[in-house]
Amino acid sequence: MKWIMSLILAAVLVGCTTTPPFDWNNVELIGGRIRTTRDEYKKLDKVTGPKYIAFRTSSFAIDKNDLSYFLRAFRPENGRWTCQLYVIHAYDYSSSHPSIRRREINGYREAFGADGQMLDFDRIDLDIDLGSSTVYTATEEFAVNLPVAYLEKHRLDGLNIRADGKNWSTICQLPSAYVQAFLQKLSERSPSAP
Repeated sequence: MKWIMSLILAAVLVGCTTTPPFDWNNVELIGGRIRTTRDEYKKLDKVTGPKYIAFRTSSFAIDKNDLSYFLRAFRPENGRWTCQLYVIHAYDYSSSHPSIRRREINGYREAFGADGQMLDFDRIDLDIDLGSSTVYTATEEFAVNLPVAYLEKHRLDGLNIRADGKNWSTICQLPSAYVQAFLQKLSERSPSAP
C-alpha cells in the first residue's frame, strides 16, 4: 500500500512541476534553438529562428487570438540571404462584426518599421472557417521581407514592426538578443558575408 501511495504522490509532484520560462534575452540560448538546413537538390541554405509567441493581442477578437512569429532566411548557393519575419495570427470573429456582414475579410495588407519605413509585405495565406453561426475563425500567415542590412540596423534595439489590415493592426516585436543570434547564424552559414 505504501508503494502505491508513493507512486501516486510522485505522479502528483511531477504533474505540478512547470517548465521555466524561456529567456528571450539570452543570445546563446536563442542561438541554440535556431535551425539551419541545406537542401542539396535545390542548392539552398535555410535558417529558421525559434517561434516567438505573443498571446492576446489587442483587437476586436472575442475568443481565440494567438499571434506568433519568427525570423527565417533563405540563400541560394553563392547568393545573398533573403530574410523574413514570418507571422501567424489566428483569431475568432464575431458574426456581428461589420466585416463579416459585408464579407470584407481582407486581412493584413502592409507593414511598417517603428521608424515609419514601409516594409515589403507578402501575404502567404488567409484561411477562414465559417463553421459556426456566431463565431468565425481566421488564420492569417504573412511575411515581412527584411534585408540583412535592416536586421543589422536593429541588432541592438530589436525589431518593432506593425502590420496593418483594413480593420486592425498588430505589433510584432523581437528582442535584440533574438536578432543578434539570428545574424550570428547567418554569418556562420556564409563566413564571407551574409
